[in-house]
Amino acid sequence: MLEAVRIVADALGGTQSVTLPEAKRARAAAFCISAFEGGQLHKPNLIARPQDYDPATLPRLIAGRCSRQRRFIRRSASAPGSGSRR
Repeated sequence: MLEAVRIVADALGGTQSVTLPEAKRARAAAFCISAFEGGQLHKPNLIARPQDYDPATLPRLIAGRCSRQRRFIRRSASAPGSGSRR
């Protein structure tokens, strides 16, 4: 994968390397957000037809479905970098 990045950077004339100091936290947040949103979106089908979901995905969607929406929204709005001052 790094080789592919190098090839694209060379093709675009990229000369700098960038380190994202919060990438690990951002990845963790994205994982939680996608579980919550997916669980909410698929709630009726998760209850009616759980066998239709990939066994590797199902537990994450169920956990997201069980998350409390009000708490999730409040915490995400007050997270560093969210632009909110709650």
